[in-house]
Amino acid sequence: MSWGFGKQLPYTEYFPAPATPGSQVLVNGTPSGNRFEVNLLNNQGDVVLHVNPRFDQREIILNSAPGGNWGAEEKKHLSLQNGIPFQMQVLMTHDSFKVAFNGQHAADFYNRMPYAQVTQVQVKGDLRLDNVQVFSGSSPGHHHHHGGGSFIPPPTVPFIPGGQFSNMGAFVNTSVYPTAPPVLPFGGGSMGGGGDGSIKPCALYPGSRISLQGYINPGAQRFEVNLLHGYSEGSDVAFHFNPRFDQQQIVKNWRINGQWQQEENSPLPQWVLVPGQPFNIHIYCHQDRYQVLVQNQQFLEFRHRIPVGAVTAVQVKGDVSFTGVQTV
Repeated sequence: MSWGFGKQLPYTEYFPAPATPGSQVLVNGTPSGNRFEVNLLNNQGDVVLHVNPRFDQREIILNSAPGGNWGAEEKKHLSLQNGIPFQMQVLMTHDSFKVAFNGQHAADFYNRMPYAQVTQVQVKGDLRLDNVQVFSGSSPGHHHHHGGGSFIPPPTVPFIPGGQFSNMGAFVNTSVYPTAPPVLPFGGGSMGGGGDGSIKPCALYPGSRISLQGYINPGAQRFEVNLLHGYSEGSDVAFHFNPRFDQQQIVKNWRINGQWQQEENSPLPQWVLVPGQPFNIHIYCHQDRYQVLVQNQQFLEFRHRIPVGAVTAVQVKGDVSFTGVQTV
C-alpha cells in the first residue's frame, strides 16, 4: 500500500506493484469548486481511466485517452455535494474499472486499454485532497507496498462524515469501527444484480462449484456466504457459511420461511482463515451435500435441507473484501 496525505494539486501517487485484478485506489477529499478529476495513467502519461465529477453539470464523466486521443464520454449521475467530504474507490477487475463514492457503486467503465499498463494515479482540479491510497491486487508475488513489508488488503468500511483517519488510513469513524458492517459496493468483483450489490444470481446442480477469492479485513469479526432461494436479503437460505473470529468458531445453518434452524458449530482453526490475509473458498455441490474447501484444503460438509436445484443466488457480506466470485 502507498498513500499521499494533504498534498497540493495536481498530485501523483505511483502504484507500488504492477496493477492486477483486485488492485484498488481510494481517494478522500472535499470538493471545492466546479470540477475535479482522478486519472489512472500509464508510463507514457496516457489516461487509462478518467473520472471527472462535474458539479456544474451534475454528472460524472468517464473516459480514456490512448495515445493522448480522448474517446467517447460515458456519463453517470453525480451524487456528491460540493463542500462535503467524500471517499472515492476504484476497483480493477479483468474486464472493467468499478467506481464507488461513499460506499455506493456508481459506475462501470469497461477496459479500453489494458489495466496492467496503469502505473500511477493523478488527482487535480477543484478539490481539497486529504488522502490517496493505492492497494496492490490479488496476483501472487504482488502483495507489497511502498517501503517493503507485508501486503495490507484494502479496507472496505462505510464512509461516515465527521470521522477521522485510523491506522489503516481509511476515512472512518473510530467510535463505531470495526463493529459497523463494512460496505461491499461492488459485491465482490463482477457481482451484481438482484438489487443488492452483494447478491449474484447463479444456478447450481450436482457437480457444480462456487469459488470465492478475497481478503479478510484486519480486525475482522465475521463474514458469511449464503446460498439463496431467491434474490433478496430475506430469501430462504439453503446453506449459511459463517466464520466468526470473535467466537473462534464456524457456524453452519439454513433458513426457511424466515426462520433460522438449528446451528451446527465447529471450532475455527486459526491457521485456515486469518484476518488481514487473502483466502479462497470453494463450495462443491454434491447430490446430498455441500463440500467446502478453504485454501484448497478439505474444511467441512453440510447436508442438503433445501434441494440444490432450488438455489438461485449467492450472497457474500461481512468483514471481507471479495475480489472474485465465480460459478462453474
